[in-house]
Amino acid sequence: METNGKYSAFAIMLIFATILGLFILVNGQMQLKGEIGSGQSTEIKGIEIPSPTGFCNDLSGELDPNIVGVVENKLKAFSESKKGEIAVLVVKTTGSMSIEEYGIRVAEKWKVGNEGIDDGAIIILATEDRKVRIELGKGATITSAQAGKVLDNEMIPSLKTSDWSTAVDNGVNGLITLMSK
Repeated sequence: METNGKYSAFAIMLIFATILGLFILVNGQMQLKGEIGSGQSTEIKGIEIPSPTGFCNDLSGELDPNIVGVVENKLKAFSESKKGEIAVLVVKTTGSMSIEEYGIRVAEKWKVGNEGIDDGAIIILATEDRKVRIELGKGATITSAQAGKVLDNEMIPSLKTSDWSTAVDNGVNGLITLMSK
C-alpha cells in the first residue's frame, strides 16, 4: 500500500493533538492536586470549587434555612450509620464548566463517603444554570440509573417550579432510602 503526504500529515496531527491533550490533562491535574486538602477553595477555569462546611452547603442562598438545618441533621445521622455518606452543594452557577465536570471536581476535592470505600453521593444543584446532578463514588451502593430515578421522580418536579428546598429535601430522602437498603 502506498502512503502519501496526506496520511503522514494526519498521523503527525493526531500524535500532536494527543500529546497536547495529555499535557493539558496532566498540567490541570497537577494544579488541582496541589490545592486539595489545603482547606481553601480551589479555582478551576475561573470557577471556585468550595470547601464543604457541613453536609448541606447552600452557597446560592436559595434554600430555606430551616430546610438546610433539617437536611444537615438527616445527612449527619445517615453518615453515622456507616451505610454511605451524602453531601449537598447548591451554587448559583458552574460557570464555564459543565455540571458533569463541576461534579467530578467537587467529588475529587470533597472525598464524600466512608474512607477506603468511596461510597458517597453528592447532589449538586446550580440554580441559575438550572442544572442538577448526583455524583456517585465508585463504591456507591446504588447505580447511576437509580440516582437518575431520584432526579427524575424526586427532584425535577420541584425544580421545574424553582422550589429548590423541596427538590433538595426530596433528593436526599430518595438517596437515603436507596442507600439504606
